[in-house]
Amino acid sequence: MTRLRLRLLVALLLFPPSALWGLILYSGDNTANQTDPATGVPFGAVASVCNAGGASPSGSAVHLTGKYMLTANHVANRATVTFDGVTYWARDTGFTPVKIGTADLKVFKLIEDPGVDDVTLADSSTKDTPSNPIQNVTATLVAYGRGRSASDTDGDNTWVWGDNTTLTKRWGSNNITGTQSFEANTDYNYTYTALVTRLDSNAGDNEAGLVTYDSGSGMFINDGGTWKLAGIATLVSTAGSSTFGGLSPDSNYFVRIKEVADAIEAAIPDTSTLDGWLTDYGLYNNDALHDADPDLDGLTNLEEFAFGSDPTAPSPEATPIVENDGGTPVLRYQINAAATGVSITPEWSADLVSASWSNSDFSQTLDSTEGDIQHWSASYTGAFDTVFLHLNVQEL
Repeated sequence: MTRLRLRLLVALLLFPPSALWGLILYSGDNTANQTDPATGVPFGAVASVCNAGGASPSGSAVHLTGKYMLTANHVANRATVTFDGVTYWARDTGFTPVKIGTADLKVFKLIEDPGVDDVTLADSSTKDTPSNPIQNVTATLVAYGRGRSASDTDGDNTWVWGDNTTLTKRWGSNNITGTQSFEANTDYNYTYTALVTRLDSNAGDNEAGLVTYDSGSGMFINDGGTWKLAGIATLVSTAGSSTFGGLSPDSNYFVRIKEVADAIEAAIPDTSTLDGWLTDYGLYNNDALHDADPDLDGLTNLEEFAFGSDPTAPSPEATPIVENDGGTPVLRYQINAAATGVSITPEWSADLVSASWSNSDFSQTLDSTEGDIQHWSASYTGAFDTVFLHLNVQEL
C-alpha cells in the first residue's frame, strides 16, 4: 500500500527513499476486508498514489476535503490517485505539496474534487492513547497496498509480504499501545510524535499490519461517535514480513494527527480569500493575477471571485445584466456570499462621458440563494431620462 521506511526499536535502520512498503491481516486472507466495513469509518477516503492505470504506485493517501489529500512526506509524487482502481484523479502539478512542520507529512492537491468522503482530524480533545496501562484504544486501519505472499501458506504468526499482484485497498484493526517520539537524523529527517501499534493478534483475524505501499494510509478511531483521522502510517519495525504475537511482535508507527491538525488545516487554501480561491482553481503565476482573465470571458479573476463563477471556463451566466421592468431599470447579478475582502456595489450614471457614478437611489432585493451563490436585483428608483447601471467590484 504505502512505502514505509524501516525503523528498529533499538537500532535505527532505514531503507532508502526508493524502497517501499500494504495492509496484511493476521488471518493471512488477501481476499478479506476489501469493502467498506459499514461501521462509519471513512473507507472511501483512502486512495493509492500512482500513475494512470495504477502504474508505479508509491503509497497511500487520505482525502481531507475538496481537492486536498494527506500522505507521508516520503511518499513519492505521482500523476494521479485512485480510490477504487477504476477512476483516476490527476494531481495538480502546479501546486507545490505543503510539508507539515517537521513531521513526515505533506498535503497535495488534485485538479478536481473527487467527491469522496472528507475526514475529521483528531484534535486536542481526542482520546487516542490508553487512559491507563491496561486499557487500549482500538483503531481501524485503511490502506491501499500489498497483502501476504501467495507462496506463504504456513498459517503461522509470521506472514511474508506479497508483490503487486496482491495490491488493493483493505481495512483491519489494531490497538494503539502508546506513543513514541522520533527525532531527526541523517537518514530520516523528521521529528514528530508517533502512535504505536503492536502486531499481537488481540484483534483476531482482522488484526492488521503495514506492508509495502501503506505509507500515507489512515488510522481512524471512533471518538465519542465521530470517526477521526488519528494517524498517518510512516514506519514499520521489520521489513519483508509481519510477525503477530510471540516474544517479538512487530510494531508499526503513525504520525499523531492531533499534534499537527492545525498545521494540516492551515496548508489547505482558504477559498474565502481571493488568492486561496485562485489556488483552489489551479491558477498560478500570470493566470492568478487579480485583473487577469484566463478564460477570456470578459470577467477578471476578481469579478469571477465576487460573482462565484468559474475563472477557468467562460461564465456568461454570471455576467450582470440590465433589464427594463415595467419602466424601471433593474440590474440583476449574482454574488459569492462566501467571498471575503471584496465589495460589490450597484451604481448609476446619467452619462458615460463624465464617468460620474453614484450608489444612491437603489432598491435591492435578494431573489434566491443556491449554496453560497446569491441572486440579487437592484432597481433604480431615481428620476431619469437616460441612465446607465453597472456593478462596482473592488478589493477591500
